[in-house]
Amino acid sequence: FKINVSKSKVRVKVSYVGYKTIDTVIAVDKESVINFRLKPDVIELGKVEVTGSVKQDNISLKSFIATKQMSMGIFDGLSYEQIKLTTASTSSDLMTKIVGVSVKQGKFVNVRGVEERYSIATLNGSFLPSPEPDKKAFTFDLIPSGLVQSIKVVKTFSPDLPGNFSGGFIDIKTIEFSDSMINSTDLSVSTIPDVTFKKFFVYGMDRLNLFGTSAKQINGLPSDFPEDITKVPVEERNVYARSIKNLWSKNSFYNLPNFKTSFLSSGKLIFNGFNYSLGLIYEGFSHKRDFEVYEYEGDWSKRFEFGGSRVSREMRFAGLVDLKSRFLNQMIGFRGFAVGMFEDESAQMRGFQYTDQGAEQIHMAIRFNQRNLYFGQVYGENNFGSVNLKWQGSISSILNIEPDTRRLVYGRDMNDPNAKFAVILGPQANFKNGGILSSNLRDDVRELRTSVKFPLFGMDVKTGFDFWETKRNFEFRLIGVVVNLNGITDWRMFYLPADSIFIPENFKRNGFSLDEYKAGTNKYRAYDKNMASYLSLGIPFRLRSQIFNLATGFRVEMVKQNIYTKDFAGINEVLISKTYFDVLPAVEFKYSPTYTMNIKLSYSQTINKPELREISPFAYFDFYTQTSVRGDSSLRRALVFNYDLRFELFSLGEDMISVGIFHKHINSPIEKVIVSG
Repeated sequence: FKINVSKSKVRVKVSYVGYKTIDTVIAVDKESVINFRLKPDVIELGKVEVTGSVKQDNISLKSFIATKQMSMGIFDGLSYEQIKLTTASTSSDLMTKIVGVSVKQGKFVNVRGVEERYSIATLNGSFLPSPEPDKKAFTFDLIPSGLVQSIKVVKTFSPDLPGNFSGGFIDIKTIEFSDSMINSTDLSVSTIPDVTFKKFFVYGMDRLNLFGTSAKQINGLPSDFPEDITKVPVEERNVYARSIKNLWSKNSFYNLPNFKTSFLSSGKLIFNGFNYSLGLIYEGFSHKRDFEVYEYEGDWSKRFEFGGSRVSREMRFAGLVDLKSRFLNQMIGFRGFAVGMFEDESAQMRGFQYTDQGAEQIHMAIRFNQRNLYFGQVYGENNFGSVNLKWQGSISSILNIEPDTRRLVYGRDMNDPNAKFAVILGPQANFKNGGILSSNLRDDVRELRTSVKFPLFGMDVKTGFDFWETKRNFEFRLIGVVVNLNGITDWRMFYLPADSIFIPENFKRNGFSLDEYKAGTNKYRAYDKNMASYLSLGIPFRLRSQIFNLATGFRVEMVKQNIYTKDFAGINEVLISKTYFDVLPAVEFKYSPTYTMNIKLSYSQTINKPELREISPFAYFDFYTQTSVRGDSSLRRALVFNYDLRFELFSLGEDMISVGIFHKHINSPIEKVIVSG
């Protein structure tokens, strides 16, 4: 350095990072060269610990994608930010926006093209049973989209998840905005082209009003109707038949716009550390759907083919409350959730039933259905140094009440297009053209889940225990309209239209009467008990600058299923019991060549157990598939081998590209088969 100074004493300070500083005074009277030799300085630093975490709020899309990027498993879903941009009214509508997910009949979900029976639904991580009496599938139209914060569809099994899935593990998170104060009210109205403001002529559909319905409107049978009509003399049954409300009167249905109103509120309570979230939803909407159903025999000859339409109205009430408190790095909370859904429906289809002596037929059905979901959950998270404990306990009830479903079938010779359609009735009640069908299903679920996570020798160890139990009560009743075969039957009544055939005056000695389909299998009690424990290890490692992650472990699961019913004659008690014990391994591998790129591999074994309904001998006629569906007590659980490969590429923003391939091998799959006769 060359420094120009006047003759005087000057102070010079010389310093360099990592060396001791020289600070001295020099007398300058002429131009001179001065050398400074710096000595190294040892700087001792205290321990510096850097930690990082991703806040999984499931609200912003960026956070949701970051969670996907860091995850070992393969999953897709929707964040709250994405949900708010949709016009969906139910969680089943939201499912149509998720990659690899398809929705059937507006409520059943297939993941990766695999039947709905291979998926599991949870609400805030707690198991949800099927509210359908005939399916092993949750109906996602039951939960309003306005109370959903995120949907996560996990497509690969890990030991901390229930082993009874191989399609998708679908977890719906309800709203939880504890970090900010929010109060909002929303009212939306939507229309459907060619449906809204149109008038439809339908049968029935007069039991639903603006506030749902009342018991007086939905009961198909009078309060004084006998518990067993077969014990009533034939000549006296007509008295009860005339007291049944005739729902086959044709009326006009004016399709109003769909509407939804909601109120959301969240924030902090007066007490320090307490937060709340509150949501209320009221919805009303209507649908008109055209459909086709057809089926073939084993030799590919046609069994039946029908086309038709279905008109329905729905009302839904839902409420949610979430209370949460954080203190000293601990958290505890409570969630309550309730939904009531009412549906009134009229359907008609026309086509050919080739197994019924080549008959051209018209099938009509009117139906009322009520579904309720009640859910309560206590949950918490506790941190003790490097040990993380999560736990949750829940109780829930699902009710499916179908108090009044009516069916009517007309037919004629398909080779005679000029022939009149005549009602198809017999001397005994049967499933296909039953007069009044009613069923009542109730599932009560208890659940406890725990997990502990801690580091050990550079690995992430996770272990836990799961327990859940479903108790079911189911009852079914079929009252059939039959013909009095006494030699003086007035056959002209068979050609009457639907709105005038079952009027009170036609229940007489030379007309119609009532009968009941009696079977001991029409009622059953059951329980499904599951206990499981698991252990998983997360092993991160590097090779030079490349990052690898390995997760492996296993799940031990025991299942006990019991069904209590009677034989077909209703005389002898019948017990159907199933027990399964499985050890389910899982291996997941992730390679990240760069920060924005993942290559994931996984292998796992899972099971697919029969649902309680599927091992019960109860039989039911399905209007849309035109078949009687019967359970099979000899069913056993299926074992599924799952293989996955996925490539993921992320941007620094909110975009990603993924390409995947998967293979599943199923031993002893549970499938529907057609039994002739």
